[in-house]
Amino acid sequence: MAEPLRTDPFVPGPRLRRDPVRTGPLDGLSFAAKDTFDVAGERKSSGNPDWRRTHPPAARSSPVIEQLLAAGARLAGKTVLDELAFSVQGENELYGSPLNPRAPDRTSGGSSSGSASVVAQGWVDFALGTDTGGSVRVPSSYCGIFGIRPTLGRISLAGVTPLAPSFDTVGWLARDGTTLARVGSVLLGEGAGLAPQRFLWATDAFELAGSAVTKELRSRAIELFGSFEEIRIYPDPPTAAFRTYRTISAFEAWRVHGPWISETHPHFAASIAARFRDASTVTPKAAEEAYEYREGFRSSVRARLSSGAAVLVPAAPGPAPLLGASDPTEQAASRERIISLEAIATLGGLPELAIPVGLVDGLPLGLGLLGAEGADSSLLALAGSPAVARAVR
Repeated sequence: MAEPLRTDPFVPGPRLRRDPVRTGPLDGLSFAAKDTFDVAGERKSSGNPDWRRTHPPAARSSPVIEQLLAAGARLAGKTVLDELAFSVQGENELYGSPLNPRAPDRTSGGSSSGSASVVAQGWVDFALGTDTGGSVRVPSSYCGIFGIRPTLGRISLAGVTPLAPSFDTVGWLARDGTTLARVGSVLLGEGAGLAPQRFLWATDAFELAGSAVTKELRSRAIELFGSFEEIRIYPDPPTAAFRTYRTISAFEAWRVHGPWISETHPHFAASIAARFRDASTVTPKAAEEAYEYREGFRSSVRARLSSGAAVLVPAAPGPAPLLGASDPTEQAASRERIISLEAIATLGGLPELAIPVGLVDGLPLGLGLLGAEGADSSLLALAGSPAVARAVR
């Protein structure tokens, strides 16, 4: 049975608002923040009522919130997310599942579900999310908006509820690439770079998406970039990347949240509870082997990305799934495809931009552009280009 649908993707209760503290490059823009970010004097839920109940109000705001308010932006509210950000599905049994306005019978994608929904519905100009294993890129693709996962470590995670610290990043979403780039200039502390000049088509990444998605995104990529070189980006079958991400993220999630779960016995939706139970069984030896594999994977992927190049991948394997899909086998297979695909940037510690240029059966599809380490501003320059603006669907 589907969770209740929230057309209002803000967290329940009085809307949390903060005015800008000075004028700056984001004057006149409003934003929302996933309810994993601290705001001084306020409690956060991290997607779960028991988390809110058992944690005190924040002593200070997350640095990224402070940066945006100091740049002239106005905080318009906090948004619903998947519980403790431990899902890419976009459904929250406890708070309700945020609406995907481009496909109301389908999920908005998680875990930054509310942030994607509030942007796609036009309630704010941009929104903060977090991306551990795809949680900005997937909802961006499902909702037909722009999103970026930055290079690992580029933006402070202080005051942000962790999930898997060696993968966690702060990302953001917007309806247009110009706004996405304006926000990036503030959070990255640098102006627009030179857009990528060379494009590589990752054939094995598109094999995870299937023929209809590949045909649509290839057609759109040719319109945008002309010709490109075909490569294979995975050093091994994608299932190895999936297993590595699953092992490390579970190991770290239990190390972060296990003590709180064991002490307070919070109520979780069944799927999240099962995920944490599984996480509690990951051994240090299994984690050590996964960390070792990640180092080799990271080196291999980064070697394919010289300065000025971008690798084209699907931002998600396909359109958003139907709300309330209940077949466990189908859900597990879908999650494996998603995580395997998103793991290229995730394990690589690399930036990835999602641009909304595709449609299959009238449903949005994002094209992902994977950049070299530190090439965040280069990807944002591309997002804000006139050619990309013309291609948005």
